[in-house]
Amino acid sequence: MTTKQTPARVMTVALLGIMLGSAGCLSVQGPEEINVSAGNRPRRIESSHVPTTRSHEEARRRLAEAYERNQYLEHKVEKLERENRELKDERDEYKRKYKREKDRNDD
Repeated sequence: MTTKQTPARVMTVALLGIMLGSAGCLSVQGPEEINVSAGNRPRRIESSHVPTTRSHEEARRRLAEAYERNQYLEHKVEKLERENRELKDERDEYKRKYKREKDRNDD
């Protein structure tokens, strides 16, 4: 690098810094919709209601909260599915008892 190139590069970097500094905070906006694979068919997610964040740290905090909520809901779904299977098994047992009693009384 020669001494003639150094001032030009410094001036370019300074100019970019001034332009970015005067522009204020950058606003990053997500897409209007996100397609997520859910089994065999993609599920459409409306992302227009995603709240804006003021800093990267706030975005990280909100993302961590969302992951925590997602994990809570996944555990809740597992519990409800287990309860559903238990209730179906109980229902099937009552159906078998009913059928046995009905067959026994028909004789």
